This record gives sequence, C-alpha cells and structure tokens, in this order.
Amino acid sequence: MTNIVQVNLEAFGFRELDIASKLLAKVSEYGYPRDFSDAGISLAFNTHSGYVFLTNEDYQILMLEDDKLKIINEEEEAA
Repeated sequence: MTNIVQVNLEAFGFRELDIASKLLAKVSEYGYPRDFSDAGISLAFNTHSGYVFLTNEDYQILMLEDDKLKIINEEEEAA
C-alpha cells in the first residue's frame, strides 16, 4: 500500500518539485511564520490532493496560498 503523504523526493514529480522550490524560496526570503515551530521540519506532498507543504514534529502544515506562506490547521482542512 502506498503512503498518501510522501516525504521522499523520489516520489515528487516536476510539478511538485516546482511548488516545493517556490515554497522553500519564500521561507528562505521571509523565514518561518512566528506561529510555526521549526522543530523536525519535513518537505512533503499529498498524492491524493497534490498539495506540497512543510510539516513539523507538532504536525503543523505550512504551504503557499496566493504566493504567501500560510499555516493550515486541521480544523480548516476538516471543514
């Protein structure tokens, strides 16, 4: 069975790598948002939704939305 969330870059396609590079460039330029813990960060993407994001050991999600860094909460995803 294949994992839905991939952290292995081998599983990323060209589209996902492009999104990841934009996400990492934005973090490099502005840093992590104040409310996002920088402990245990991994780059990942969801193979079902196509979302590319950073996640940490607190299970927070950071992604680009309208070219801005946004922390996504579980409550927002469930809605």
